[in-house]
Amino acid sequence: YNDWAIDPEDDKEKPLLPDGTVLMSGPDLEGTRAFGLILDEDFNYGPLAYAPSTWVERNPSQRFLMMQ
Repeated sequence: YNDWAIDPEDDKEKPLLPDGTVLMSGPDLEGTRAFGLILDEDFNYGPLAYAPSTWVERNPSQRFLMMQ
């Protein structure tokens, strides 16, 4: 994972996940992290680090968020 953020404690840029970091999750996690080309007209077929999408379904009313 190669993303950085400013640490509010010392105002220095640091990696979000430093080298050697291990992430663990439980069996109830829903989702899959995958890498590849996203062909979507809404994003003009351009290269993006993330392609967010949101939609609403009715009965019962729910808003879904998807990050590709």
